[in-house]
Amino acid sequence: MNQTSSRSSVSPLRFAIQDLVAGLAMWRLWMAFGYEDLRQNYRRTLLGLTWIAISFGAFAFAYILIFSGLNQGHDARHFATWAVSGALAWQFISHVVLTGANVFIGSESWIKGVRLPLSVHIYKTLWRLAIQDGLSLVVAFALIFAFGSFSLAGCLVSLLAIPLYLLLAVPVQFIFGLACVFSRDLQQFIGTFMRIAFFVTPIIWIPVPGTILQHVADINPFAYMIDLFRMPILEGIFPLAALGIWFILFVVTSTLALIAYRWARPHLAYWL
Repeated sequence: MNQTSSRSSVSPLRFAIQDLVAGLAMWRLWMAFGYEDLRQNYRRTLLGLTWIAISFGAFAFAYILIFSGLNQGHDARHFATWAVSGALAWQFISHVVLTGANVFIGSESWIKGVRLPLSVHIYKTLWRLAIQDGLSLVVAFALIFAFGSFSLAGCLVSLLAIPLYLLLAVPVQFIFGLACVFSRDLQQFIGTFMRIAFFVTPIIWIPVPGTILQHVADINPFAYMIDLFRMPILEGIFPLAALGIWFILFVVTSTLALIAYRWARPHLAYWL
C-alpha cells in the first residue's frame, strides 16, 4: 500500500517534468509559432515589429513628462530611470499574467486537434513576449542613458532579472491558464485586478519611507519583482530581498502549478 501511495504522489511530478522537457525539445516549433503570432499582429504595417519599440518609447516618455511633476521631491533623472525601468518590468509581468489567462483558451484548436505537451503553448507565448519586450528593452536603455541616472555595471547586472522572470512565468502561466479554462469569469477578474494593481505598484510613483505608500510597496509582491530589474540600474547592486521574495513565489507557484496540472490535465480538452 505504501508503494502504491508513493507512486501516486510521484507520478504527477514526473509527468509534469516530462511535459516541460518534451516541450523544450520542440523549441523549433514554439519559436516559429511564437514569432509568427507576433508578426501577424503587425501584418501589412509599414514599420512592422518596430511599432513595438515606438509604442513603448512613447508611453515611457509620457510617463517621464507627466508623472515627474507628481514626484517633485526626487531628482528628475532618478525618476526618469525609476519610471522607465518600472514600466518595462511591469509590461512583461502584466503580459505574463494576462496572456497566461488565455494561453490554453487561445490554443483550443491545437489542444483538441494535435497531441502536444501543454508546455509548448506556454513556451510559445513566452517566446513571443521575450521578442516583444526585448525590443522594448533597447528603447528603455536608450531613454535611461539619455534622460536618467544609472550605474553602467548595474545595467548589465539588471539583465539577470530576465531569466528569473522567465522561470517564474512558466508556473504562473500554467496556474492561470488551467484555472481560466475551468472558469472563464476568472479571466475577466484577472484583467480587472491587473489594471488596479498598476496603480498600487510603485511604477509611476516613488514610495517615501514612513508613509502609507511605503507600506503598500512593502506588501506588494509586484514591487519586489520590479526591483529585480530596477534596483541594479539605479544603485548598481542586486536586491537580495527581492531575490528572496522571487524564490518564495517560485516555490509556491511551482507547487500550485503541479497541483493544477494533476487536477486539470485529464479534463482540459473537455473544458475547452
